[in-house]
Amino acid sequence: MRTLACACFLWGVVAASFAAVNSVGSFYACRLALGLAEAPTFPLIITILRSFHASDGAVGASYAYVHASTLIASVVGGPLAAAILSMGDRAGLESWRWLFIIEGIFPMLLSLWIFTLPCSPATAKFLTPQQRTELTQRVIDARGGTCGGGATAKPPKFAEIRDAAWAMLLNWRLWGVGLLELIGSSGRFGVQFFTPLIIERLLEERLGKSITEKKTAGAVAASAALSAIPFGLAAVGAVVNAAVANRLHHRKWFIVWPGVVCALGLGVLGPLIERSGTGAFLALVAGAMGFAGYGVVMSLPSTLVGSSRTESALGYAHFTMLAMLGGFVGPTILGALTQGSGGNYSLGAWVLGAMALSSTLLYAVFFGWLVPGG
Repeated sequence: MRTLACACFLWGVVAASFAAVNSVGSFYACRLALGLAEAPTFPLIITILRSFHASDGAVGASYAYVHASTLIASVVGGPLAAAILSMGDRAGLESWRWLFIIEGIFPMLLSLWIFTLPCSPATAKFLTPQQRTELTQRVIDARGGTCGGGATAKPPKFAEIRDAAWAMLLNWRLWGVGLLELIGSSGRFGVQFFTPLIIERLLEERLGKSITEKKTAGAVAASAALSAIPFGLAAVGAVVNAAVANRLHHRKWFIVWPGVVCALGLGVLGPLIERSGTGAFLALVAGAMGFAGYGVVMSLPSTLVGSSRTESALGYAHFTMLAMLGGFVGPTILGALTQGSGGNYSLGAWVLGAMALSSTLLYAVFFGWLVPGG
C-alpha cells in the first residue's frame, strides 16, 4: 500500500508540474514522467484486491468499481476542467496553469489517505480478529501460497523479481488474453476518445454551427450532459455485469455480450451520424457499453499468474500494458480513416467494430483453452 500511496503522490506532483511547462520539450518530458508515475497504479490496485478475495470472479467484481470510477472521472473531468479554465488568470498565473496545479493537488492529498489503508486481510482494522484469520486462510487456500502484504512484509528480492518476470514473459495464456484485449479495447477507446467530437457534430445539426463554435453555456452544458450518458451507463453496466458473473461463477459470456454490443454500435455509427442524431447517439451508448465487460476481463490474469504478490503485480502490469495499447491503436485508426475520408466516420467505425467483434468471437471460441477453469 505504501508503494501505491507513493505512486499516487508522485502522480500528483508530476501533474502539477505541467503548470511550469514552457516548451514542447518540457511538455513531452512531463508527459513521459506522468505515464511512468501512473503505470504502477492499476496493477497495484488489483494485486491488493486479489489479497482480499479467494475467487477470481470476486476480484473482477471489486475491480469493476475501480473501473466505473475511471469512466465517471472521464465524464466529470471535462466540465470541471472547463470551469477552472473559465475562472481567468489569478495570482499572476494563467488559468491553464491553475488547471494542472489544482488537478495535481487532489492525488497528493488522496495519497495520504491511501497510506493508511490495509493491503491484506491481516492488517484490515475494519475486520474482526476472527474475520481476519478466516479470510486470510481462505485466500491462502485458494491461491496455494501466502496472503502477503502484512505489517512485516519485506520487499521482494532481485531473484524473486527476475523469476516472476521470466514466468510472465513465458506465460503464453497471459499473452493471448492480453492481445485479445488490445484488439477489442481499440473499439472501446475509439468510442471514448471521439464521443465528445461526435456529440458536438450532432449538436451542430440541432443548435447550429455558430452556437457550438462560440462554446455558449448552453452548448457546453448540452455536450457535457450527453457525453455523460454513455459512460455513466457503461459504469453501471460494468458493476452489475461483474457482480452477476461472480454470482454465477461464469465469466466467458459476460465478456462476450459487451463486446458484441460494442461492435454493433460501431457498425452502425457512421451511417447514422449522417441520417439520425438519435440513432447515432444510441450507437455511441452501445459502443461505450463495451466497457461493461472490463471488470470481468481484469479478473482473467488472476487465474493465469502465480500466487505471489510479485508475480501478480507483474502479470497484471503486463496484461494492462497490452490492453491499454488499444487506447493508442483505436483512436489513431479512427482519426486517420475519418480524416482521410473527409470527416466521414463510417470506415473507421467499421474497422474498429470488426476488431471488437473478432476479439469477442475469439474469446467465445477459445476461452476455455486460454483460461482453464475460467
